[in-house]
Amino acid sequence: MNEKHAYLILAHNDPKVLELLVRLLDDSRNDIYIHVDKKSDIDVFKNIRCSNSQLFVSQSVNVNWGGMSMVKAELLLMKMALDNGEYSYYHLLSGVDLPIKSQDYIHDFFHKYAGKEFIGIACDDFNRNDLFEKTSVYWPFIEYMRAKYKIVRYPLSIFRRGMAYIQKALGVNRRYGMELRKGPQWFSLTHNCVRYVLNMQKEIELKFKYIPCVDEIFLPTIVWNSPFQDNIYDMNDQFHSCMREIDWKRGNPYTWKKEDWDFLKHSDRLFARKFSSDDVELLSMLSLIQKAQTN
Repeated sequence: MNEKHAYLILAHNDPKVLELLVRLLDDSRNDIYIHVDKKSDIDVFKNIRCSNSQLFVSQSVNVNWGGMSMVKAELLLMKMALDNGEYSYYHLLSGVDLPIKSQDYIHDFFHKYAGKEFIGIACDDFNRNDLFEKTSVYWPFIEYMRAKYKIVRYPLSIFRRGMAYIQKALGVNRRYGMELRKGPQWFSLTHNCVRYVLNMQKEIELKFKYIPCVDEIFLPTIVWNSPFQDNIYDMNDQFHSCMREIDWKRGNPYTWKKEDWDFLKHSDRLFARKFSSDDVELLSMLSLIQKAQTN
């Protein structure tokens, strides 16, 4: 099998962080696929270049937070990479994520655990209750959950909650024909698993409509109900399972700062989210740790 990796990146802002991300992934063992939100000014990303990796930019989808448009963009990147060849791993990152290990370290890690699926499955009570709340009834106008204008956002929010209340009162309980799961959107999956997911695309588009934050539900559910369930890495910790350092206790999620440098440097995870170009010092430190780990 081809030992190359495909990096699938969903970007919408902060081109400086994206530029650093691409630079840190720019390795002959990687190909990079970028989706830029259709609402974004693509010209601000024009300086993104690669010297060693092949760089591909996908067709743009108008992505709305928490809606099926996010899923469509994600599947679009998967298909684009799959059509280009067979990679050993496909990694989904946001444009404000960064690797916190060198490429040598990352490739050695995935070679060691070849065949494992790195996707988070949340098993705690909070996430189980949240999953039930989001999937038991139909939530209309999900694409407008974070609409720009309050005059659109607030009335639709009231309407959504009213419709959910009516459905619950009538005893509506959506059926999916599979065991639902929830977890982080971000993953590192094998070629066979990605191919399996894409073969389920029509079912995904049909079954997972009208679910808020569907990007955190559709893929954990599909993989959990697939032949790849037994290959999931460390199902005891959703963030260790996907090898992402993500802090939901201090933010939504928390944006890493220079004060977190020592923590990130000693983390056993491979990637972290999220970062901001406002913290130039931390970004410089991350560039240095890549070089230090390579040497």
